[in-house]
Parts: sequence; C-alpha cells; structure tokens
Amino acid sequence: MTRHGHEWVAAGTALALALRLPFDFQPLYIVDEAVFALGARAILEGGLVYRDVWDHRGPVLHYVYALVFALFGVNDTVAVHLVTTGSLAAQTVLLYRLASAYLPRAPAVWAAFLFAFFSTFGSRHPDALGANVEIWTNLFVLAGLSLLALALRSSGRWPYALAGVCLGLAALTKQLAYALYPLPLLALVLGPTWGLTDRRLPPLQTTSRFLLVTLGLLAPLVGVVGYYAWRGALEDFVSLFVGYNLHYIEAFYASGASASPTDVLARAATGLARTARVAFSPHFTLSLYALASVAALACVLGAVRRPLAGVEPVPAPLWFFCAWLGLIALPTLLLGRAFPHYFVLLLPAVSVLAGWVVARALQACEARPLPVLVIAILLAAILLHRVDRQVEDVLVQIRDEASPNGLQQVAQSVASRSRPDERIFVWGFQTELYVLANRPPASRFVFVTFLTGWTPGGLPPADAGRARDRRSRELWLDDLTRHRPRLIVDGHRAHPLLKDYPLTRYPGVWRLVESDYRVVQVIEPYVIYERVAP
Repeated sequence: MTRHGHEWVAAGTALALALRLPFDFQPLYIVDEAVFALGARAILEGGLVYRDVWDHRGPVLHYVYALVFALFGVNDTVAVHLVTTGSLAAQTVLLYRLASAYLPRAPAVWAAFLFAFFSTFGSRHPDALGANVEIWTNLFVLAGLSLLALALRSSGRWPYALAGVCLGLAALTKQLAYALYPLPLLALVLGPTWGLTDRRLPPLQTTSRFLLVTLGLLAPLVGVVGYYAWRGALEDFVSLFVGYNLHYIEAFYASGASASPTDVLARAATGLARTARVAFSPHFTLSLYALASVAALACVLGAVRRPLAGVEPVPAPLWFFCAWLGLIALPTLLLGRAFPHYFVLLLPAVSVLAGWVVARALQACEARPLPVLVIAILLAAILLHRVDRQVEDVLVQIRDEASPNGLQQVAQSVASRSRPDERIFVWGFQTELYVLANRPPASRFVFVTFLTGWTPGGLPPADAGRARDRRSRELWLDDLTRHRPRLIVDGHRAHPLLKDYPLTRYPGVWRLVESDYRVVQVIEPYVIYERVAP
C-alpha cells in the first residue's frame, strides 16, 4: 500500500468519525443512557450507584456521565454523546498504535479505518450511536493493551501494573472485561512465539510481571469496595451488584432447583445460538466478521505449515489478536442477551483481523487494475451495507419522538403535574421518562429487571421465581414509602415482556397505590397516577 493510499484511508478514518457528529445531537438512543444519567445525577447529589440508583453494570460509566454533567449541566446527554465520539477518536488512535506495533503499517491503517467506520455504522442505530457501556469499556481495554505492548518492549515493570489498572477499570465498566485477564499471561509466556517480544523471560520474572498485572487489575475493585465500605453502603454493592449478577447466571443456566448438567448445557447452547445470530443478522454487518474469520483461518493454516497460495506468511502477532477476540467473544456469546451493542466489545480485535485481510488482498492485486477494482467495489459494498438504513432509522426516530403518541407526550404530562424537585416512579422499562421529564426517581429500581426477573433481549430465566429477589421487593417498597413519589407512571403494557407483570401482582406496592393515588390521565399504553394523600 502506497503512502498516497495511507493518506486516503487516514482521511476516510477522520471522515468516518466526523460523520458520527451529526448523530450526537439526539438526546437519548437507548434506555441504558437514561440509567447512567440517573446514576450520575445521584452521584452529583451525594448519592451512590446501587444504593440510590440500581444497575447491574459496574459503576465507572456512571462517574463518567457525572463528570460530563458537572462540566456541561445535569442531563446534558448531547454533551455525553460528543465526549463519547471524542473517546472513539482516542480509541482509533490507540488501536492504530497497537496494531502498528506488531503488524505492517497497511493493516494497522485499515484496522483504524474499519474500527472508526463500524463504530458508527456497524449495527442498528440505537446500539451503535448511544453512549453505551461497551464503547467506554473498549477505551480502557485499548489503553491497557497498549501499555502491555509498551511493557513487553521495555525492561520496566510499572507499565504492567498500569496495564492491569486499565483492565480493572474496563471490568468495572463492563464485567465481561475480566475475561481478558489471561491475555497478559499469554502475551508474557508466548510473546517470543507470537512475535510480541524478542526475549523470553525466566519463569520467576514472568510470574512477577503477571503478579503486577493482577495487582493492578484488582486495585480499582479494592478501591471501589473500600469507598463503599467508607460510605456505609458495602451491603448494597455486594447484594445489588455482585449478588444480582451471580443470581442472573444461576437463574439463566439452571432450569430449576435440581438442574442437571444436561439442563445447564442445553441452556448454554440455546443462549449461544441466540446471541451468535446477532452478528449475522440484518442489523449487523456480517462481512466484517467474515473477513476476520479469514484472518483466523489463515493463522490456523499457517500454524500447520500449509500457507495459502500466493499469500505471504501470516505474521505471528496476529495470534495475539485472535486470542483477544476469543477471550472476549466467548462470554459475550454465552450471556444469552441478544443486544447488538454487546458486540462492540469484539470490534477492536475484529477490525485488526479484517484490516490484515484487506491489506493482504490489495497487496496481492498490486499492478493488476481489474482485481483491485473488484476488491474496491466489494469493500465499498461492505462499508455501505445498511448505512442508508442507519440514517433512515434515525430520521424515523426523530419523527416519532415529535409525534403526540410517543414518550415525549408522557414526559410533558409528568412535567406539567409535578415540580422539578418532586420524585416520580416509572413501572416498566421506560427509564427515559425520568430524563425527558427531568424528575428524580422515587426508587433505586429505575428499571424492573431485578424486580421481575425478566431481561429484555434475553432468554427467560429458567426458574422465574428464583430470579425475583425478595429483598429487592422490600427495598422497592421502602424506597416508595420514604420518598413518596408525586406521580407513578405504569408502563408495563408498553413492553411485551411485562404484560404479565402489572402492579397488582405486588401486594405491598399495590396497597400503597390504592390508598394514596388516583388515576389522572391515560396515554395509551401508559397510566399516570397522582398522589392524593398528604
């Protein structure tokens, strides 16, 4: 690839990131953004995630949102989107530097371009354009692996610890990042074989350096645990964060109190099949994963000394990116939650592998105008796949939000019937209402997964009764009793998973609604209750 070609791809990378900016001016894309916004608001008011706003993910992104809100204003999610685009620009640079440390320049340039492009146009618009947790997890992962690459090339020890800290922050953003914990050990042990370093460390030095990575990885977790203990909220952290995630895994994979290994394997296979279909669905770009698969296949063929005809030997460092992809892909696939934005975690490694295939294909066709033209047309088809639909979906969303039957009408009604300091409670998955109406929540449970046991986008729990935690119900009633919401918005009929979970199913809360509230407005399928008791 010529220098002129590199300049064109670099310009395309900048354009791909610039094309994301117009999308940043939408206030909300996915419900997750509303959850993080509420967590950030609680933090700025002196509260804590889990104790004041419950979430099943780590606390780091709540604090990122809080920092943005502190700088630009509470609930300024447009600012969050713009900062997230800046984060993607930084990630693109980190990915290029990481790839160019081990691969020729052409694959690294293509990897950066594919990453920047598919970060915006890789899947359906809410999952790609929202300031989701996976985008920010990748920032910490790329920073950690870049520090690991620096450590492998130098004699210093502290980069290993700093790499561990970054991976620890990634795991406290999205727990699946803990799956990358073995990657530094693989790099230390197989570094000379994979071409990551030209020196093999003695076993004692390898152990000491991996211990530094481990200590760095645990440092953020120890800091968070210590902070929650100091604030007197350690029980909330353990039961509402750690406990829920363990509870979900148990309820998802076990088909009853006496689940057999066959039942567990059947549930795992079902979840794997369901989630794997996401990457190969019309909402996702199959072609990028196909290119990455070609790179992985080339690695395997090269390992058994059967190189592809007409293609240069596969560079050994490509195994590092294959290992990275494998470690993060397996838990992503086994979650059983079919959300396209989960696959953003795979995008950096996939982009490097796909970038190598594109660069090698172009290299093999140098000085052959017709093959180059064919590859260029195919690549353009891959890149433009569903881009028009992406833009159309966003325009449709803007139109729907302006319509009188959307959430915006409910938010306007809530705002007109309450003061900014009065709390409300939303029963359903419509957490966006809190942000759109600019009203604080009356309960830490701002969405109802913990209370019902149902997860949108995933398989039903094998034993729904076990997935609903009794303590969470008690905390829910206690929250509503203490904070006394001005309004309760019942939106359970707006989501198919919740149609069998009306408020009447929960006697303690329903008694409170019956005694203290009356229906004041119905905006199908939402029912708004107003407090009448003093």
